[in-house]
Amino acid sequence: MGYRQVIIKKSEKLHFQNNNLVIEKEEKTTKVPLEDINFVLIEDATTLLTARLLAEFGKNAISLIICDESFKPTSILYPYNYHYKQLDVQINYN
Repeated sequence: MGYRQVIIKKSEKLHFQNNNLVIEKEEKTTKVPLEDINFVLIEDATTLLTARLLAEFGKNAISLIICDESFKPTSILYPYNYHYKQLDVQINYN
């Protein structure tokens, strides 16, 4: 399991290349190894993602959180066959 929390505030495109998350932003490219990532949070509604990247997130047990225009999480994508301690949420009904 990774240790990095990647927050994308403004980016043009996210894609997969050589087992890395590639972040393209204003002609600047940043690479983050997938094995280091715990989850990715996307705040920008205009960011493009490739289907290959989403599949690799699943293979590497990486969660994806997508926010709306007011920066509130609206969607969470979890890998299909993995167990997460981070998903263990205690709910208090009092």
